[in-house]
Amino acid sequence: MELIKNKIIVRATDDDLDKMQIALTIRDSTYGEELHCILLDEGILKDCEGCNLEPICKALEKVAQDYLIETTKVVSSFSFH
Repeated sequence: MELIKNKIIVRATDDDLDKMQIALTIRDSTYGEELHCILLDEGILKDCEGCNLEPICKALEKVAQDYLIETTKVVSSFSFH
């Protein structure tokens, strides 16, 4: 698996998955971009029904949403007097 231009590219090798690359891709998707599916974008699939990656996609969407919520909390406030 390899990150190229903010896209994860799966390679047919025995390399370990890089959690940092996946995490950076999810983080980047929360900055004005959305996670999307290349299978849908390229017309390979018409919808997610029947795709065995659907549970993973849903989990990734939840992780991205949780990250967005956790990183946009107001942790303190102040005022100018």
